[in-house]
Amino acid sequence: MLCVCLFVLVSMLAVFRFDDYVQWICKNNTFPDFVPSFLTRFVRYTPKILLPITVGILDVIYGKIAVSLNDWENYKHQRTYENWLVLKLILFKFVNSFPRTLLHRFSTFKT
Repeated sequence: MLCVCLFVLVSMLAVFRFDDYVQWICKNNTFPDFVPSFLTRFVRYTPKILLPITVGILDVIYGKIAVSLNDWENYKHQRTYENWLVLKLILFKFVNSFPRTLLHRFSTFKT
């Protein structure tokens, strides 16, 4: 489970680094000459589009990982199985969704 959380952190930081790079390119207007102007406007919003796609893909992957972890643990009662599955799903969704929002909010405050 720790590896999954680290994967989320690495993917989140990669998207934010890409966002910083794109913002730097747009601010300095350092696009190559062969890039058309409509594409430069699209590149500015690519990280904003990439973030929710990444969250959605990782949610599907985490759902499958949570079910396989629960099956592997082999609980004695169905109720215990379901309780731990819900806990894992909530934990994975929290790790996947909320830190991205908070980190994105606080990363905009540059000194």
